[in-house]
Amino acid sequence: MKRLFFAMEFAGASIPVMKEIQHSLQRCVRDERVRWIPEDRWHITTHFMGEATPDRTEELIEAMALLPQDPIKLTTWGVDVFPSTEKPRTLVLRLADMTAAAFEACHAQIPIILRAGFEIDTRPWKPHITLGRIRPGRGKVSVNLEPVHVPQYEFSVTQITLFESHLGPKVRYVPLASIDLPRT
Repeated sequence: MKRLFFAMEFAGASIPVMKEIQHSLQRCVRDERVRWIPEDRWHITTHFMGEATPDRTEELIEAMALLPQDPIKLTTWGVDVFPSTEKPRTLVLRLADMTAAAFEACHAQIPIILRAGFEIDTRPWKPHITLGRIRPGRGKVSVNLEPVHVPQYEFSVTQITLFESHLGPKVRYVPLASIDLPRT
């Protein structure tokens, strides 16, 4: 069984801007329970499918050819805490989709996922990049995001990728298939 998710990937030229935002966040959130996500694992998850058999995985890979391949641009928007500041688990860079192209691409994946027999998470999609994860522990992690400066930076999504997630002490995301997107 494979643990699968769809995600959007972006060009390496965007990394320095996002790295600086992560560094700014690190200066404001100093707690040993925060595990900072390295840049080689940054992506924008669109749908998490969970456990899949090889047949279902192959069905998703084949159906990716049906996805629209329109250009997608996103803009850095702000930093946030998911699910809430009262119960922080994830520190994220929120993204804005000024043209709705990313939302359209995310929505276009739904029939493919349903056809392969997976359920869809019905919560609203909030495009973001996870910059840090907070391990549970005693006491509350103090999160003050006000001093974090997030410049508005527009970048292109270069691919939509089906990933396999390997959990454990060293989390790995293995790309199984990708479709390239044109840049505007």
